[in-house]
Amino acid sequence: MTMRHGRVGCFAAALCAGVLLFPAAGTAQTQIKPYIMILLDTSSSMLINPNNPGWESLGDGSNNAPYRTGWSNCCPGIDTAGWDTDSLPNDSRLYIAKDALRDIVSGYGDVQFGLMRYRQYECAIGWGQDMNYIVFPAYQGNMRSGLGATVNQTGWGQPYQSGTRELDLITYVGFNCRVGAACGLNTTGTCNTSGSGGDVLVPIGEDSQNEILRWLDNSETFSSNPAPPTSGTLRCAATTITNPELRASGLTPLARSIDAARTYFAGVIAADPPLLRTCRGYYLVIITDGDDTCGGDPVAAVTSLTSSGVDSYTIGFAFSSTTLNGMAAAGGTGRTTAFSASNKSDLAAAFAQIINDTALTEVCNGRDDDCDGLTDEGFALYCNRPSHPAQDLCTDPGETLCNGVDDNCNGRTDEGLLNLCGACGPAPTEICDLIDNDCDTLTDEGGVCTPGCTPTAEICNNRDDDCDTMIDDGVTRPCGSSIGECRPGTQTCTAGVWGPCAGSVGPVAETCDNRDNDCD
Repeated sequence: MTMRHGRVGCFAAALCAGVLLFPAAGTAQTQIKPYIMILLDTSSSMLINPNNPGWESLGDGSNNAPYRTGWSNCCPGIDTAGWDTDSLPNDSRLYIAKDALRDIVSGYGDVQFGLMRYRQYECAIGWGQDMNYIVFPAYQGNMRSGLGATVNQTGWGQPYQSGTRELDLITYVGFNCRVGAACGLNTTGTCNTSGSGGDVLVPIGEDSQNEILRWLDNSETFSSNPAPPTSGTLRCAATTITNPELRASGLTPLARSIDAARTYFAGVIAADPPLLRTCRGYYLVIITDGDDTCGGDPVAAVTSLTSSGVDSYTIGFAFSSTTLNGMAAAGGTGRTTAFSASNKSDLAAAFAQIINDTALTEVCNGRDDDCDGLTDEGFALYCNRPSHPAQDLCTDPGETLCNGVDDNCNGRTDEGLLNLCGACGPAPTEICDLIDNDCDTLTDEGGVCTPGCTPTAEICNNRDDDCDTMIDDGVTRPCGSSIGECRPGTQTCTAGVWGPCAGSVGPVAETCDNRDNDCD
């Protein structure tokens, strides 16, 4: 997969400008971490069971929701029987997504995360399904009143009564709790077509982890009962919420939330030093359980985001569509389809792939891929003397010359080129002499000796003394004289007869030239 954040030439530019981006040799190198903003769907449908859209959980598993009329036993949701049997309110899409994100944010220290949600008004106190007036179908199990009466419900209906009492409470994990009339949400979702469609809850930063986890811990606490915000205010007073939480409310302003991420990243990228911008990866990870329901075009929004220098990944949670695949294809990561997830394990696997794709990993290519000021560190590098003497090649060219020199800079000399006798060139030819001439651990192999013959030194006798099937082969002797102007030569034996003295200079008649012409 090819990312768009190229780094070619950035360090050459730094040197030309006289800028030192990284510490000098011998000091600790600075790790450049990818920036990943997580945009989590907080629409109302995130309260549904991920494997059955008809199963409402009525809550995201969070306790301590804001309340009114003196009630403090607010219900974090109900167990959707059939999904699991643990009797816990942990079946909503939002609960499962937050559970997965807690592990992800805590588990990847080589990434800097941020957190976004869809635009929501705080302190608006949106009231959810009212248990006073709706009893859920039989797949939810038997609904029970606070006084112990039960009703076996087979369909939707208006208020069911036990005696003269409405079923306004259910027994939940050993205590009575209420959703709806007495408990509400601190947030109310909005399409907000005139402004930003998304909220940056936690900016990307080195120390953002703990702040993100506060939004995912299934607990929302207040110093006082929230009151509606003043006109134009989207957040509660800082002293009101002592521990915030992601809650599900409203529609799906997907495109406008992506636009909000693009606006946020524009400031982040501008704040990075110019050389880091060519190196660091900027990413938006979108987790959504539906298409845009606020009239936006999320594919166009992703395309604009990509053009601004931010790549994106799309994860469809219990949902898939051509729109999500179009977003993935426009995200600049090389993917053509969105990730698909329906449980915590799927979300974890998707993020593992994303983190792997976005990690700055050094590969051997002559560039500083992980932006630590070093090139191709950790890899064996080679040369190719004499044409390329520098030791910076990623591929071993092999030893090219048999010359007693380490031509490829791998610490070995003439490897692969020496014959079995440890010398350059072809191995010597085996002859019949009781010696392993070609160094293959065999002596006189290959039929070089005459059968039944015992080899001795070859002499000029018209016989095959050395048993190599040749007569008088290689038998020579010196001849002539080296006295005066004479020079010796060599006689070669053929068929037991010595030949002429080849190469010799013999005596000639003496002349008056101050030389010994007749060699006496």
